[in-house]
Amino acid sequence: MALAKRIYNILRYGLGEGARARKRASKNRKRQEIFESELWQHDGQMVQRKYASYDEYVKHQASKLERVAHRLRETEAEDFADFKNRFANCEQLSGARTVLCLGARLGTEVRALHSLGYFAIGIDLNPGEENPYVLLRLCCSCQLAGKPAAGSACASI
Repeated sequence: MALAKRIYNILRYGLGEGARARKRASKNRKRQEIFESELWQHDGQMVQRKYASYDEYVKHQASKLERVAHRLRETEAEDFADFKNRFANCEQLSGARTVLCLGARLGTEVRALHSLGYFAIGIDLNPGEENPYVLLRLCCSCQLAGKPAAGSACASI
């Protein structure tokens, strides 16, 4: 399958740095077209994705990991270092010990928080297979016993 995809990309975009630039430009154009479509509601400075139903929203959110997992894995070390630095310098987390990460995908931010000594739990509609850092849950339907989390990190707004 990977070979077929590679051949398709060569035929479509060519070879070399120019090909990568053409592929990126094509992806960016497609993203912009979707963003400007009727799927999105633009209201001044606020932009919001529109869904026909709550079930459509849940299905869309759960499908995202498949499209971005390869990119997340490619940049995981860099993202981990970035999250760790940002959380270490985050004033809102000072004094907190428990953090709930909503929309945590593969759990890179959860690992970063663990490395800083926090008790962190990730929640996502699609955490991938055998993910020890992220629970499979719908963010708005979580029932956790005990004290509420002192902080939260949210990638799912």
